[in-house]
Amino acid sequence: ITTAIEIVCIGGNTIINNRLWFYFMKVRMHMITERIDKGLSMDYQTLEQPHMLDMFQKANQSTGGNNNGVEGMMHNMFWLGSHVVTMAVSAVAIIGLDWRLIIALTVAMLTNFGSYLWSVKDDKVHFWDAMPATWRKTNYMERCTQDFDFAKDIRLFSMKNWLLKRQREIFDDHEKKYARSRNFWLRHHMIYTCTSLLSGAVMYGILVTEVLHEGLSIADFTLFLGLCGAFSAALSNFYAGVGNLQQCSLQTDDFRTFMDWPIEETGEFENLSEVIKSGKLDFEFRNVGFKYEGAEQYALKNLNLSFPAGQRLAVVGLNGAGKTTFIKLLLRLYDVTE
Repeated sequence: ITTAIEIVCIGGNTIINNRLWFYFMKVRMHMITERIDKGLSMDYQTLEQPHMLDMFQKANQSTGGNNNGVEGMMHNMFWLGSHVVTMAVSAVAIIGLDWRLIIALTVAMLTNFGSYLWSVKDDKVHFWDAMPATWRKTNYMERCTQDFDFAKDIRLFSMKNWLLKRQREIFDDHEKKYARSRNFWLRHHMIYTCTSLLSGAVMYGILVTEVLHEGLSIADFTLFLGLCGAFSAALSNFYAGVGNLQQCSLQTDDFRTFMDWPIEETGEFENLSEVIKSGKLDFEFRNVGFKYEGAEQYALKNLNLSFPAGQRLAVVGLNGAGKTTFIKLLLRLYDVTE
């Protein structure tokens, strides 16, 4: 009978886990679609601002896997229920022997829980919020060094050493931030080890006293020792799950911040349908100036330029001269400052 029940439970658990995984993935894919739709709907000029790119990167990371963002919240909420049941069953049995065991284990776990939340908040501020620029640089370098379209230019202009130098700088920055994050968790694990040793000493002390002075049998000693271990493990997993839930919630806030960012109305352009039908368009810039948000100097100032339909124009200049900005203004991806 026990074997049959175990087989049914294992089968049911397997089916439930697989169905939950499917629905969790479905929710995450829906959120990724929403994030992409939001990005495509935003004004291009707004989307290209550094703070918005960082915000987009954090929103991207918050929908990136099982342990991040909303999917991480769903996974943690699912497991919290099983830990609560284990704690309740073992606590009822332990209280029947000595309520001081529950107090000792609970105090230790609450201390660990406070330390865990402390580390979660520090990690969010000093690692997660500090990493978007590094993530963007890493993605850019991966495209440049792994896309075959760039291979010819890298060889023609002997860019290998320069690219390697930039890659090492990015990795060094990533390592520095990651090391700081690990120091937060090292602090937590030291606190966890100390409290676990103290609570274990108290637990063994109480049980040994029960054996020596209250007539507790060795069999019952072993039973209660196992119950205390189960309660302690369930409580530890519970506080870790709540901490992870808090961490995923903070990451989900980044997703929500990006999704709630207002979309500015850029207005309607003139109806050029009749002109376009003729296949001829003349372009003219009259005293055009453009300045990036937060910049002190203009990228382009008093630009006057006209070229008729059919003319071919080459735009030549040094890096930072404003060539790309000019093209984006021409295509109305950017709007003029003046």
